[in-house]
Amino acid sequence: GIKNDPFEIKFASMKNETDVISAFSATRPFLVQGVYFNIIFTAVLFRRFDEVSEVAEKYLSFGQQKSRLQDLFLVFFQGLAAFHMFRHQGRDTKWLRIGESSMRQLQLWAGHSSWNFDNKF
Repeated sequence: GIKNDPFEIKFASMKNETDVISAFSATRPFLVQGVYFNIIFTAVLFRRFDEVSEVAEKYLSFGQQKSRLQDLFLVFFQGLAAFHMFRHQGRDTKWLRIGESSMRQLQLWAGHSSWNFDNKF
């Protein structure tokens, strides 16, 4: 039953997000990236671009495959957030570099699948 489920036992002892992240970082980084991606997606929906930028850095700390759907969306979302931050937070060139990097990646992908990526840049 549920009492023998190791995940149930582990989650019962966790008190916050940091505990969850640290529990799975080494053994199941894709799960942590999934959590981070959901946070990013929600932040984009509510135009919380500072949160997108912050969590994207955490997401990328686990590496980026650029083959999973969430990795593709991350490039797009991170570009949106970077250009927003550049315009609204003092024109820091860090944000411009991130945004331009996202644009280059989307242009590269558009060369392989224009029907899917042309509209994103």
